[in-house]
Amino acid sequence: MNKILKALALFLLVFSHTTVAQAAYTENWQIDSFHAEIFINENGLVEVTETIIADFTNESHKGMLRSIPYKYVNGRFAKIDYKSAIDENGNPWSTDTYKENGYLNIPMKTEDDSQIYEEATFILKYSARNIFNFFDEHDEFYWNVNGTDWVVAMNKVSATIHLPVEPTNIKCITGKYGYTNSDCEWTTNEKIITFTSKKPLEAYENLTVVIALPPNTVSQTGIWQLLIWALIENKGILLAPLTFIIMYLLWYHKGRDEKTLKTTVMPHYKPPQGLLPSETGTLIDEKIDPRDITATIIDHAIKGHIKITELKKKGLIGKNTDYELELIKQWVFEKEYEDQMLKAIFKHNKVGMSVKISDLQNSFYTHIKPLKKEIFKQLIKDGFFPHNPASIRSFYMTMGGVSLVLTLQLMGLVVTMFSGATGVGLLISEIIIMIFGYHMPRKTKKGTETYYELKGLFEYIKTAEKDRLKFQEDNNILFEKLLPYAISFGLVEKWSEAFAGIIKTAPDWFIGYGNWHNDRFSMAYFGNRLQNFSYKTSTNIVSKPGGKGGGGWSGGSGFSGGFSGGGFGGGGGHGL
Repeated sequence: MNKILKALALFLLVFSHTTVAQAAYTENWQIDSFHAEIFINENGLVEVTETIIADFTNESHKGMLRSIPYKYVNGRFAKIDYKSAIDENGNPWSTDTYKENGYLNIPMKTEDDSQIYEEATFILKYSARNIFNFFDEHDEFYWNVNGTDWVVAMNKVSATIHLPVEPTNIKCITGKYGYTNSDCEWTTNEKIITFTSKKPLEAYENLTVVIALPPNTVSQTGIWQLLIWALIENKGILLAPLTFIIMYLLWYHKGRDEKTLKTTVMPHYKPPQGLLPSETGTLIDEKIDPRDITATIIDHAIKGHIKITELKKKGLIGKNTDYELELIKQWVFEKEYEDQMLKAIFKHNKVGMSVKISDLQNSFYTHIKPLKKEIFKQLIKDGFFPHNPASIRSFYMTMGGVSLVLTLQLMGLVVTMFSGATGVGLLISEIIIMIFGYHMPRKTKKGTETYYELKGLFEYIKTAEKDRLKFQEDNNILFEKLLPYAISFGLVEKWSEAFAGIIKTAPDWFIGYGNWHNDRFSMAYFGNRLQNFSYKTSTNIVSKPGGKGGGGWSGGSGFSGGFSGGGFGGGGGHGL
């Protein structure tokens, strides 16, 4: 669980990491001295006081901007809290801190926006957490003292580090980001180490220090604390749970099936009265599948309207199977969509008309949408649904899908105006809308009760082979009576196998390839051919014609491959 939470905290921040500034832009003022006084506490809190003496003689400014990174290229982040900014006399500088691109920006300027033409001292205090590296052999303080983003040169850079215990190893590095120069030195006095650059640092050059402490000297930040900080820094991600709550409440009040006391799934030996095969599958999953249409064809074949003949034709590899549908008796329909469906196949209700299943390829698909609409219209009329499930799903799927595409297209703008976390929050929210939207259609009380009856029929057909004796004793349950429903449920082979040894002759409405009507007939083979017919029909009727980071912390130890700018802290600044 802890690993998951830690990964989530890092995930929230990695999307908005910033780039190390290595631009050639410079300014004509300079810093005479940059000194950091740093106190390390055993609880992981690091207190920093930076004393910066700036010389604006050659170029006047109202003050300076200090930028401190809190997000790093590898997903790590620090908790930086601004404390105060005063001059050498204790007078406060005018400040208005803000966060941008993974940096805490602290502008320090004159109260009246007047220009400074001489030396000025800026004493900045802030604290930092979650900036230690932890290894088996040591705890590590890896810190960029001034940072690699300063646009001016510095005559002297130094840092005094106050430790809770004596160090086990020490190192310092200088240069631009990625450099490994060692133009620096240090002096130690038990728990106090002072680092100093040996020569002035040019613009974008930095002093980095690395200190090893005995293992378990510093407390690690807790997982829950990391997660809380991550959420605070990435408020935009909260769009996702907010959307989840809204969609859940919407589903709870508008998307749940109406309640009924009849929620037990019990075996049913016949379909609910007045419900045709195409409607049963639709009522179970609230959508119309190709096999629901196939079930109607079989239903009318059993009623004596259609004869199905299996055909074999040579293909590039072996023989291909096709099926011919012949109208041998004018159909009589109970519901409007049946007439609509059969006309889409035969064109006219005229005996002798025939069509191959392969002829429906790339043409029948144009009838599917109006057929679905008509079937749902009938189910609503009969009181099974209050609204069209397809329309409900389409509304939410379209809303979520269009928003998702727009967010992906405009992600750069979203990140610039808000944050990377907001972009991620939007994407997750749009997916949540589509997921809930898919489950938003609901049934009426009648529809819910019928659903459980159909589940009972489904289970009965699925386990029918266990009840062979039942078939022999009960003449009211016939193979053909439930066959269309078995096709709609996707259980045609299961249902056929249950009659092996009971039904020994083929039905007149299905003519299989070759002579298997007499002694060669078997229900297992018949079920296989029906399954193939269902697959071929379903396939053909739907076919269409062709168609770098704010901080530079590298993620490793500063002692094995450390470089300038590779630690926490740092950043840079410029004149205001």
